[in-house]
Amino acid sequence: MRSVIIGLDGADWQVIEPLMNSGKLPIIKTLVDRGCRGTLHSTIPPNSPPAWASMITGVNPGKHGIFDFTTIDQSYRKVPLEIMKKLRVAPIWRILNARNITTGIVNLPISYPPEPVDGYMVCGMVTPWSARVFTYPEHLSRLIGNPKKNWIIGERLSRSNNLREFFLEIRTKTRRQAEFVIEMTKVFETSFLMVVFDGTDKIQHYFWKFWDPNHPRHDPKAAKVLRDAIDIYYMDLDTYIGRILDRLGERDIFLVSDHGFMSNSQDFYVDKWMLEEGYLNRIAPAAKIPDPAFQKIARGVHRSAMSRRLINIAKKHGVLLRLGQRMKARIQEPTLSRDDIDWQKTKAYFAGVSSQSIRINLEGREKSGIVRSGAEYTILVAEWKSRLRQYRDPVSGSAVIREVYHRDEIFHGPGVIDAPDLVVISEKGYLLQEGFQTAS
Repeated sequence: MRSVIIGLDGADWQVIEPLMNSGKLPIIKTLVDRGCRGTLHSTIPPNSPPAWASMITGVNPGKHGIFDFTTIDQSYRKVPLEIMKKLRVAPIWRILNARNITTGIVNLPISYPPEPVDGYMVCGMVTPWSARVFTYPEHLSRLIGNPKKNWIIGERLSRSNNLREFFLEIRTKTRRQAEFVIEMTKVFETSFLMVVFDGTDKIQHYFWKFWDPNHPRHDPKAAKVLRDAIDIYYMDLDTYIGRILDRLGERDIFLVSDHGFMSNSQDFYVDKWMLEEGYLNRIAPAAKIPDPAFQKIARGVHRSAMSRRLINIAKKHGVLLRLGQRMKARIQEPTLSRDDIDWQKTKAYFAGVSSQSIRINLEGREKSGIVRSGAEYTILVAEWKSRLRQYRDPVSGSAVIREVYHRDEIFHGPGVIDAPDLVVISEKGYLLQEGFQTAS
């Protein structure tokens, strides 16, 4: 084998650095000391689909055409995107295979469905949990087994909402992924290997508040296993990287990530803000509010779910806890879905959390588009950029939005036609959310 790329989804130097300095990541430290390191710019926005697509193609999202995990259908709903079918530019394994260089591709987060390669491929994060075939050759799928239970991280969290179980799942599945890679090096003699461990991103999303003492919701009295989860996982990875490299011997090694990580403790509900500013309109004059009888029952259920007598049951099974939380949410906040939006009077809408972007309801492109291309579109873009930059947190007075880009400023190529109109970069600590909660 000539070259190895090991990807750590969402890995960040602010985690790696102190662990290296304390001797807890000896393999990664050796790689850094013997080679070179750097902090590189990710894509804009720095989210996994466009970033990994750029990494495997070498081009900007405007050329490869991948901007998010999902796309918007004719009913303005987000639908899953089969990213590899949408990719406009040849990924690295096709280029290498065309030059008779064999490849092994394992757990790339955007790789589904699998495609024939000169070597082998195991799809990653976007693989449907029910998929029967998510590898090439096909028999590797039978070897791995059900992707939900054996490969794709997230099954435990959705089932029980228990972070301890989720932590165990992340560690277990990461170990299986590493062991699989080692086993495949015995079966396939490829010249190039790319393996991605996406547990880094998952564990930081859910355990960052326990790890970071500066996080507003940090609890220094939280269980040690929660506070140490991120460090433990990185140390696991260091061990697995060492084992993989020991198996492969001396090779060109690239340790890479698609983006970094930071805490987000404040939500900015873009749809709510647009509703208040008149850019987005609803059909009904008032939001749906539960009747008094439902409110009384819901409050009782929520109090019971939170009581000390039932808290252990709720933690174990999750169902009662989630029911109580949902009922509480219905009491506290009116609900409004996209079915309630009057699209013939709506100029723009939030495209999604992962893309952190806004789509203009453009005439001729959207089903019920009302904004005309040309002057009207240009004026609206300029107005939005200005007003979003000026928006301030109503509590702290801090700026919420750092920058707003029109797609032509950051993307170029034939894939721009599928890009969102505006990409919004929030200030540190803020995350753009969809929905109609309080706009701060």
